[in-house]
Amino acid sequence: MSEDLRITIVALIILTLLTSGIQWLLIRFTHWSIALIISALLAFFISFLYVSISHATPNGAGYNIRFSEYIPPTIIVFAAFTVSFCLVSYLSKINIHKIGYIVSISLLFLMIITFFISVNNANKLGEGYASELCVIEVINETGNPPVMHHINFRNNENNYDLGIDMKKNNDVNALRNENDIRYFPIFTNEIEFVFISNTSALFFSQKFPFDYRIYREDKIDLQDRRTHLKIILKSNSKVAIYLNENLVIEYQLEELENN
Repeated sequence: MSEDLRITIVALIILTLLTSGIQWLLIRFTHWSIALIISALLAFFISFLYVSISHATPNGAGYNIRFSEYIPPTIIVFAAFTVSFCLVSYLSKINIHKIGYIVSISLLFLMIITFFISVNNANKLGEGYASELCVIEVINETGNPPVMHHINFRNNENNYDLGIDMKKNNDVNALRNENDIRYFPIFTNEIEFVFISNTSALFFSQKFPFDYRIYREDKIDLQDRRTHLKIILKSNSKVAIYLNENLVIEYQLEELENN
């Protein structure tokens, strides 16, 4: 048994013993449901601290923690607290309705089901999207409010896509405040520009082929494992695509004023 695992087990035992004392007080002087709720909240809080501290290193400072990483430690801690809850309830000789045990075990199973769902979603994400994060930045250099509604990068084979809402991204520097970080679809073969017509207020779109090799040929930033995708709206209905500050392709759109 490794030293880290031994320390983790000892810490879990100590936390469980301390929590059992809190559970006894709550069961004795309040209600079993209060004890169960507090146990669940403590499990989430301890899991949050554990995952956050595990990444609080020089190597993990720029790491983006996914929600799924909190689930396994939460399940383990809450499982220990559930056993403690059942033992305290039984040994304290306090009359607790069977529903108390049913609810506690049901919550544990719900967490386990949530974990498997998150793992399944992560596997699907890994199959359809690139592993590194994509930081999106949109800049409007036209001097006018953009009539473009959104931009889609799409793989037509499996319908995985990355949609960029222009209202949320316009003139927002995502490289600094990281307000739009997503995953790029693997083997993207089409880019679609969607506009709002100036005359009819209807939506229309223009589609172009997209060569996924230009995305892969630009190496990602090895320090933070991210690709910087910059989209610049230029005058004369042109759109320039930059990857990691390198111009990779420029599209000439139809004159928007005529639509």
